[in-house]
Amino acid sequence: MREQKKRLEAGMRLKFIQMTLKDIGYICKSHEWLSNNNIVLYIRLLYEKMDGDARKNKFGFINPAAIHYKVNKEVFVRNVLNGLQDSVHSRKYIFIPCNTGRRYKLYERMSIVSQSLGRELGFKTSEKKVFWVDVKVRRQHTPKQKGSWECGFYIMLYMKHIIESYDTVMQNPHEMFKLGMKYGTSEIDEVRKEWIDYVAPFLRK
Repeated sequence: MREQKKRLEAGMRLKFIQMTLKDIGYICKSHEWLSNNNIVLYIRLLYEKMDGDARKNKFGFINPAAIHYKVNKEVFVRNVLNGLQDSVHSRKYIFIPCNTGRRYKLYERMSIVSQSLGRELGFKTSEKKVFWVDVKVRRQHTPKQKGSWECGFYIMLYMKHIIESYDTVMQNPHEMFKLGMKYGTSEIDEVRKEWIDYVAPFLRK
């Protein structure tokens, strides 16, 4: 069957999201890896759900496709800095959902970003401080996937949980996920349904 591409208007730096039938298949089928488009679309969903909410001005997002494991180090750093440049002055927290594909160590690249941040954005050390919270590092508290295919769903669940828990957990980012949360089939199915319900009206047009 010929793939029909749908363009969905998106905010932030994203002008459009280009979605294919394959993307829909990834989210609808069990035990399937998700695409960057799947995650970006869920980011858009989260952003729209915050419309009119004070939290909307707290959170920013960077496109996961811009920092995918296929992107080399120089492009990665430039893309992160570009994303931060758009959000860091007006957002308190910025999500950087990244699939390293086990091909590089994220902290090494983020170290380069940190070194470049002040120079690129014109920050003085005494004026601004940026704190990085690596969800993966906090293994003793974060929900752990059982297989290899759930990572995209867990990324979406992490972002949803952090946003919804802003008034409690995110007052101290280093304490997040210490509530002993666990993600299972029901949680994955919940975000799967949210994604499908969000996309369905576009497909009917």
